[in-house]
This record gives sequence, structure tokens and C-alpha cells, in this order.
Amino acid sequence: MSGIDEGRVGEWLLKCAVGRGATHYEREFSDDLPSDNPALSDEELGVALCLGQHDYNPVYVRAAAQLLSSSSINAPRLCRFALMERVESVLFLIAHVAERFAPPAEPWRYRSVSFMPRFDYLLQLVDNEQPPVPRRRT
Repeated sequence: MSGIDEGRVGEWLLKCAVGRGATHYEREFSDDLPSDNPALSDEELGVALCLGQHDYNPVYVRAAAQLLSSSSINAPRLCRFALMERVESVLFLIAHVAERFAPPAEPWRYRSVSFMPRFDYLLQLVDNEQPPVPRRRT
């Protein structure tokens, strides 16, 4: 979608997110990065920033959190994309942290509730509780 090699996609996605409102992560970007592609929705962009295929850079997830905190985000659509790309655990943890600062805020409230049954064990890890001990099958 961007026309650049795979190793630079994360930086391009970050550049797009900054241009769309993730202004905490504004910086100088390389001039040879393509401009934003409006065919990529904000929900898709946020999910793409959370993918594990990128080189490790926590700024990608942070920028996704800021971008996806917009009231214009379609929460059900975002959840669908997160499930398709298998990043629902990342969004669940972002929603859990957001809950501490703005409990009733949408769209994180929707996401937290939507993913709750599948990721209850993650809350124990995030809240520094002991994870459940796996049971041996007999």
C-alpha cells in the first residue's frame, strides 16, 4: 500500500499516524517516505502499528493508542480488524490502561468489554498479580 520495502513500513505507518493526530510522536521523517494513503482507514492504521512484524519500537503502539483514542473511531470495526490481524491482546491492554485515566471513554470502553472474556488473564499480569497456574490434564 505504501510502495516501500518491508523494513520501513513501521516508520511510514508512524508518519501517517502523526499526520492524522498522533501528535505526541511528531518528529522528522525521512524525505523518501511516501505520503499518507487515505485508502487506509484510521482503524486499519492503528491495527497495523500494533503488528508484531515490525522491528521492535514501542512508539508504534503508543502512537496507535493515541490515534485510536479519537471519538471518530468505529469501535466494532476496529475490533474486527484487531481479531483479523491477531492484535486484540495489544488493544485489550491499551484499553485496560486507558480505563485508569478515562473509565467511561469510548472507544476504549467498548474494546475492553469486547475482549474481556478472552484476555482476563492479561489483567492479572498487568496488575502485577500472579498468573493462574496451568492445570495438568489427566
